Amino acid sequence: MGEVANYLLAMDVDGTLTDGGIYLSSDGQETKRYDVKDGMAIVSFRKAGGHVALISGRYSKSTELRAKELGVVHLFNGTKDKIGDLTDLASRLGIDRSKVLFVGDDVNDLDCVRWAGIGVSVGDGVDRLKAEADWITDRPGGYGAIREVVDRLLEEVLP
Repeated sequence: MGEVANYLLAMDVDGTLTDGGIYLSSDGQETKRYDVKDGMAIVSFRKAGGHVALISGRYSKSTELRAKELGVVHLFNGTKDKIGDLTDLASRLGIDRSKVLFVGDDVNDLDCVRWAGIGVSVGDGVDRLKAEADWITDRPGGYGAIREVVDRLLEEVLP
């Protein structure tokens, strides 16, 4: 697993790390659903030396809290330039694009999926994204899709 340090696992948040649901209470409080198996995979990948980034076009305090819980230091929360953030981060980390995985679910993830060495759509991603992806998970976003990506990376790419 020493080769994990050469990889960047980056992902969208809403619809990828979550199930896409955003719950707003009458007092404006927002909640989201995260899968603990996805969280365990992220922590394991990070502890093995891999780099992890959350890149969300929508700002959310929940995303900040989840990133902190998982020890994810590369957080782009409410960005207007996902592809710019992804390419800049890979460059700063010295990671070749062939070793960048980006996981998304919708059309605003197309540029990142196209650019990444391994572009991934979650199982319930939009058809347009799936058509561009190198991998499509069996699991939907927020229900173990990220766990599936990490397991596959470790089994197939880093034997």
